[in-house]
Amino acid sequence: MLTEAATDQAGHTPQRSRGSARVTVNRQQSRTKLEDLFQQGCARVRFPKIFDEQRLEAVMINTAGGITGGDELNWAFTAKRDSSLTVTSQACERLYRSSGGVAQIDVHLNVESGAKLCWVPQETILFDGCSAHRKIKVDIEGDGRILLVEPVVFGRAAMGEAVKSGSFRDNWQIRHNGQLVHVEANCFEEDIKNLLQEKAVLDGNIAMATVLLLAPSSAADLEGKISRAQKIVGSRGGASLWTVGSTGKLLARVVAGSGYDLRKILVPLMGLLNDDAALPKSWAF
Repeated sequence: MLTEAATDQAGHTPQRSRGSARVTVNRQQSRTKLEDLFQQGCARVRFPKIFDEQRLEAVMINTAGGITGGDELNWAFTAKRDSSLTVTSQACERLYRSSGGVAQIDVHLNVESGAKLCWVPQETILFDGCSAHRKIKVDIEGDGRILLVEPVVFGRAAMGEAVKSGSFRDNWQIRHNGQLVHVEANCFEEDIKNLLQEKAVLDGNIAMATVLLLAPSSAADLEGKISRAQKIVGSRGGASLWTVGSTGKLLARVVAGSGYDLRKILVPLMGLLNDDAALPKSWAF
């Protein structure tokens, strides 16, 4: 659905896209099935056939073809008790140059006790002059389990693109049984080109990813994965394991010189943290 926004400086009235989608899955006998689906505007969700009846795979589609200033996208996914849901995207999401306004992207994930949710969208690609704020809120109950993978690429190197300036804010809030267990607040603004050169940021690289696995009860079932995760990440990032209350957390940060190099690290890392389950076909090289 396209709606009108405020008139820009040139006197034009640019079109803005709006999209909202909501998906709920539950477990019936030994299968995960779709319980509720709502989609509106440019947000669409498709469910490809997979050969694993214990889980369901949802593919997000933004029919607007990208995001620019003033656009709004809302995604909500709920995995009910003992169900398993994998959420990915049809393609990389693109944050284009803004002619005015800030794009708003809101994601809300709910994981009930005994359920598993894998949030593994493809890369978000930033273009020079983009302006977007993203919020990811996660609520986990009981022994629910969630894997979140968020890769970001600053310009397509193969196309000779570079992000010199713009604005990208990314905020995460994750709660387990109502208790805040993880917070992210990343901000890339104004002189992004020089910011990426800082050693404490990307040290000259243009691709990065945050990978977070939250498991119930304790970190005990993650201890066998941390050393292998550190080997996969290598010297281009790091991986740590600890607990917050009763919540086990495995967090990895990855940086790379290109989106392709980033994928070569993320694909085996996701396989490890997702118990060697098959990755969505959209992640194929």
